[in-house]
Amino acid sequence: MQKRNNIVIGDLIIDQNYLIKNSGKSAEFNSKKFILINKSFNLGGAGMVYEGLRKLDKNTLFFTVSSYKYKNVFSKLKIQKKISFGKKLIIEKKRYWEKNKLNYQLNKINLSKIDINKFQTKFLKNVNKIQSFSNIIFCDYRYGIFTTNFTKKIIKIFKKKNCIIYVDQQCTSISPDLMKYKNSDYLILNKKEFEMAFNIYDIKGKLLNKLNKLQKILNISCFVIKTGPQGCSIFQNNKLIKSKVPKKINKHLNTIGAGDYFLANFVYKKKQNIDQRINSSNKYAFMKIIGNNKIRNINF
Repeated sequence: MQKRNNIVIGDLIIDQNYLIKNSGKSAEFNSKKFILINKSFNLGGAGMVYEGLRKLDKNTLFFTVSSYKYKNVFSKLKIQKKISFGKKLIIEKKRYWEKNKLNYQLNKINLSKIDINKFQTKFLKNVNKIQSFSNIIFCDYRYGIFTTNFTKKIIKIFKKKNCIIYVDQQCTSISPDLMKYKNSDYLILNKKEFEMAFNIYDIKGKLLNKLNKLQKILNISCFVIKTGPQGCSIFQNNKLIKSKVPKKINKHLNTIGAGDYFLANFVYKKKQNIDQRINSSNKYAFMKIIGNNKIRNINF
C-alpha cells in the first residue's frame, strides 16, 4: 500500500511566551511589578498540529502564510520554503507566565486579504504537485485562509487524488462555517462547537439523531467530538464510541496544544482500529500537557 504524505494547511499563530517573576509593587501606582526571566517563540495554531505530527512522521509538509518579520526565524525550522510571507498580515499571541500559571495574554491580529490571496493563488498553482493518497489536514482558526471558493476548489482536487481530508475548525466564539467542508472525511470539533453547528443548521432531537442529520448535510463520514478532560467520542456508521483520558487532569495544567496533538496522532495512527486510535491520541495529548512531549521553543 502506498505510503501517505502528511499535508498540514492552515492558519499559523505566532506564540510568544514570556516567563515573568513578581518583584513587588510599584510605588507610583500600587500595582504589581514583574521581572522578565526568559522569552521564547513557538508555532501555534496549525503550526502546533504540524509540530505534533512531525514528531511522529518526518514526512510532513506545512503550507501557511505568516509575517515577513519572522522570515529569518523560520530559517531555523527548515520549513520556510512552504511558508508564504506577507507584508501586512500579523497573527500573534503574547502570553505572560508566572511559573506554570498564565498571567495574561495579548493578541495582535492584522489580517490582510492581499497576503492571503497571494498565498491561495500560489497554493492553487502548486496543488497538483501534492501526491495522491496524502493525509490532508485543514486547521481553520478563522483567520482568512479557508475562504469558501478556495476551500471547495482544493477539496475537489484532493478528492480526485484519493486523499483523506481532516477538518478542524475553531469556532467556539464564532458561528461555525462548515458547508464549505462538505465531502471531507473527518470533522474534528469540540462538544460546544458541535452544539453550535446543530443550532446553525436547526437540528433538533437526541444526540445520535442530531449527529446523523449533520452527517447527511455535510456528507462527512466521521465526526470526532473532543470533550477536554473527559476525553473524546467518535461518531461513525451511526455509532458513538467514547474514550476517556489516561488519567485525571489537574485543573492547573496548561492544556494549550492538547487538541492539536490529539489531531496529529489521530492522523498518524490511521491504520489502527478506532478504539486504539482514539486511546493513543488521548495519551499523546496527555503527554503534551504534562510536559513529556514538549513543543519546540526558539529563543528570539
